[in-house]
Amino acid sequence: MTTMPAAEFEDGWGVVEAFAMENIAPRVPVLTAENVNHFYSMQQKGFKVCTLFITEEGTPAGEDGKHLAEGYPEVADLTPQTLAYAEELRKVAANFEESGIQFWVELATAQGVEELGFEDAIQPRFGCVDSKETAAKYRFGGEYSAENISDFLKVMLDGGAEPFFKSGKSYPPKPVGEAGSFVLTARDFAEKVLLAPGDTMVIYHRPGCPHCHNFLPQYRRFADISPGLDMYEFDIHDNDLLHGVTFSMIGGGVPKAILYPAGAKHEPQLFQYQGPEDSLEELNEFVEHFLGPGKCPSKQSLEEAKADYLKKEGAKKESEL
Repeated sequence: MTTMPAAEFEDGWGVVEAFAMENIAPRVPVLTAENVNHFYSMQQKGFKVCTLFITEEGTPAGEDGKHLAEGYPEVADLTPQTLAYAEELRKVAANFEESGIQFWVELATAQGVEELGFEDAIQPRFGCVDSKETAAKYRFGGEYSAENISDFLKVMLDGGAEPFFKSGKSYPPKPVGEAGSFVLTARDFAEKVLLAPGDTMVIYHRPGCPHCHNFLPQYRRFADISPGLDMYEFDIHDNDLLHGVTFSMIGGGVPKAILYPAGAKHEPQLFQYQGPEDSLEELNEFVEHFLGPGKCPSKQSLEEAKADYLKKEGAKKESEL
């Protein structure tokens, strides 16, 4: 539902008509400060979101989306070309009303084009994220037109489009029975997590995240004493998640530690991180709850890990005095 403030009715029927036309289905909204939260919530609620990234006429290539970066423009402030692109995309949307696709238009920013690997692509740039099932990304690389975009979407919906994803290099498989936390990338996520015969756990983190900085050492301590559980680290800055269920769970931010039990890989369980002081004990209780005590470290190993943590924290505080 979309509502119009009563005060705007005083501006005449032209404003009312424009509002109705802007919100009539099929909608192709233009990103503004007012609807940005709605846009990102759609990505986390299981929609196929297709976005047209455009650059305003006359805007140098190095300043893509400068107005958006300055605080999001109002629709009225956009150039006529922006609205023309949105209107053309409505023609496409009209043919895909039953597809579950949400269409969007936004001014290109460095982050937006990087997410779909569009740094060197021609403009305008069009891409899709399937957050409903696989969280896969798809890029259109041809000449922008309603006909070409429609053909691209048909291929994507039929499963014939090649997904795009960012990934670090692949690493060798974790040695059987060896404890520790190992690096995981998008390229080998399915093999090492979803297709692995045993139980796996992954911590999702990103550089510069203070809570990640606090949690990672504790996660690694637990991994070092848990040979019965394959534990990994996944950097969401350098890697894309290609698993819809996990993608939706990560939506609220990181760090997130997620357990993938054997036989229920598509029903992962989220560990709620509360703080570095308690996370060793809480991780142990969490794993024991879902997998049983056999997959947990021994009580002696757990106590030694906790003592090691307290010793290092004490030394750290003394050095800061």
